[in-house]
Amino acid sequence: MMSFSLLLNCRLRDPAEVLAVLGIPQADISSYADKSPEFLSMRRNGALVSTTTGAFTHAADVFLYKYDATKIDSELLTLSRQGVDIAMPVPDDPDPEVYWYWQMGQRRVLRVIDLDGDLELVDPLANHGLE
Repeated sequence: MMSFSLLLNCRLRDPAEVLAVLGIPQADISSYADKSPEFLSMRRNGALVSTTTGAFTHAADVFLYKYDATKIDSELLTLSRQGVDIAMPVPDDPDPEVYWYWQMGQRRVLRVIDLDGDLELVDPLANHGLE
């Protein structure tokens, strides 16, 4: 099983459409209020989703049991070309605010910070002493 967090700016799209690209059916998308979603016990691809404010519309914790991990970057690039902005924490980075950010078919690294409950982008990192 592989799990990771995503921040999504879906604009007018349903987040279920976005997560379907990663092999997650709508039936296996739950909220964080659901204490024991069935997809976890059944070992099916699924996600826990909530709404956010600021630069993103949704946060998702994604759980993939059956998925080719080598396709994730290309799938997220494709979604970004379709107008969905996506951020994912950079694995193994000691700073939890450093994210990969997909927008308009490009991936770059930036910082996502929480300003009084709003998730905001700080970019580029070089302007903030984070080269």
